[in-house]
Amino acid sequence: MYGRTGRGRGRVIGAAAALLVLVLPACGRTEQGIASAASESAPAATAALPAGPAPVAGNGVVAEPIATTLPVRGDNLRLVRTGADLLAFQFEFVNTGEKPVEPDWVGLDGYTHVIVQLIDLPRGTGYVSALSAEILPWNEFSLNPGLPMISKSAQDSIAPGASATVTVVFHAPPPETTSMLVSMDGFLPVEVPVLPQGSSELRDDPILHVQAQPEDDRRGPVLCAVASAPEATTTESQFRLPADIAFEFGSAALSESVGPALDGLKKQVTAASGTVVVEGHTDSIGTDAANQTLSEQRAAAVRSALEARLGTGFQFTSTGLGESRPIASNTKPDGSDDPNGRAQNRRVEVTITTTKATTATTAAPALDPSVNTVALAKAGLVPKLRSVRALAGFALAQVEITNTGTLDIPLGYLADNHIAFPDDVVADTGGEMSLSDGKGALHNTCELVESWINLVAPSFPSFVPLGGDKLPAGATAVMWALFANPPGDQAVVTIKVGGFADSFSATVGR
Repeated sequence: MYGRTGRGRGRVIGAAAALLVLVLPACGRTEQGIASAASESAPAATAALPAGPAPVAGNGVVAEPIATTLPVRGDNLRLVRTGADLLAFQFEFVNTGEKPVEPDWVGLDGYTHVIVQLIDLPRGTGYVSALSAEILPWNEFSLNPGLPMISKSAQDSIAPGASATVTVVFHAPPPETTSMLVSMDGFLPVEVPVLPQGSSELRDDPILHVQAQPEDDRRGPVLCAVASAPEATTTESQFRLPADIAFEFGSAALSESVGPALDGLKKQVTAASGTVVVEGHTDSIGTDAANQTLSEQRAAAVRSALEARLGTGFQFTSTGLGESRPIASNTKPDGSDDPNGRAQNRRVEVTITTTKATTATTAAPALDPSVNTVALAKAGLVPKLRSVRALAGFALAQVEITNTGTLDIPLGYLADNHIAFPDDVVADTGGEMSLSDGKGALHNTCELVESWINLVAPSFPSFVPLGGDKLPAGATAVMWALFANPPGDQAVVTIKVGGFADSFSATVGR
C-alpha cells in the first residue's frame, strides 16, 4: 500500500462504488482441488517466495506474501470467538527481511482502512473490521471513536527476524460457521478455522477490551460479475443472493445489507427494457409446504425491490421452488446434517435478459488484452498459472508474474475500476484476472461492497514495504482473484490476465 510516502499515509483512493452483482449459480461442490494445465506459451521459471525465519509455533496456518520482495510472513493465523457478537482475527506478523518493518506498511493501517476481509464462503458473506465505540488511547492521530479495531502492534516497528502479534476485531459469523477465508493486503488468502470462545490460542491484547460499535454495515454479500459469451446476441446474467445475509432466519423481509448490492445492479443495467426472472430456493429443513411458501415470499420481496429500481420497462416474474433444486448437498456423506451445504441452498437467483447492444457489463473487458495499455509481456513480465481451487460456491485462482527484465516494471493493475485514483497513478483499470467457464461465460472478480477494495490482489500493488506499484527486476508477484464457481458440468475453465496473450486452462476436480 502507499504508506508514509509523498502521497500521504494510507492509500489515496476514493470510496468504492457498488459493482455489478451478477453471478452464475454455484455448483454443489465443497472445497476441492482444480488440476492446472500449462499455459499456451511456456513461461520462464519463477523464484520461490521468501522463507525467512522458521514459523512461529502454533496451529501451522501460514499466510505467504504476495511478492518475493515483501520481507513478511503471517504465522499461526487464528479466528477466535470472543463472545456471542465478536470474533478476533490474530496472527504473528513475521519480519523475514534485514530491515525493520511495520505491519501498517502492507495494508494493516488503523488510521484509514484495515485491508483485511473475512469471507464465510458457504454463506456468501464477507466481513470487514469492526469499528470502535471508544477513543483508542494509543492512536495519536484521532481523538474520536469509529476507527477500525486493530491492535497498536500494527503501528510498531518489528526488528529483522522478529515477530509481533497483530489482532483485528470483527463482528462474529453465525454459530455454525467453522472456517473463513482470510483476505489480507500483502498476503495470499488462506482458509482459517474458527475457534470457540475461551480457546487457549487467543493472546490477550488491549484491543480485545475496547467496546465495538453495533454491526451496522460491517458485513454484506460477496458478489461476482458474469457476462454472456461474446458471440451471444442477448446478455443473460444471473445474480445469486445468499439468503443468510439477505433475510432474517425464517423471514421474507429484506435486510438493509442487500441494498447496496441491488443499487449496484441498477447502475450496471443500462437497458431500458428486458425480462427479470426471480427464483426463491430453500434448504431441506422444514416441511415441503413451509419451504415452498417461504421461497415464494422471498422471491416476491426481491422482485419488488428490483421493480422499484429498474422501472416499468422490464417484465418481472417471480416463483418459489422450495427445496427442489439444491446446488449443494444438505447432508454429509455419513447422512448427518451439513450446515455449509444447506447455507448454499438458501438463496434467491435473479436472471436478467436484455439485448447485448444496450446492456453494460463489467466482465467482458476483463478478458480483452487491449484494455491494459501496458505491453506487459514485451516489457519482460512473464505469467505462470500457480493454482485454481474450488471453494464452497467460489473459485480461487492464482497466477505468478515474474519480472525477467533488468528494470522495475509497473504491473498496472489497480483491481477496482470503480475507484477514483489520483492523477499520478497509472489508472489502468481493465486488466485484472478473469475466468471463462466451459460455456464461454466471462467471470469478473468478486466484490464485497462493504470492503474498500475488490477480492483480488494486488489490490493496489504492494510489492515492497511502504507500497509500490512497480514489480522489481527479478521479482515474482502472485496475482489472485475470487470468482463465482462455474456449474459442475463445466469441467474446464480458462484463466486470463489482461495485458498478456497467454491464457491458462484448468480442469475442475470432482
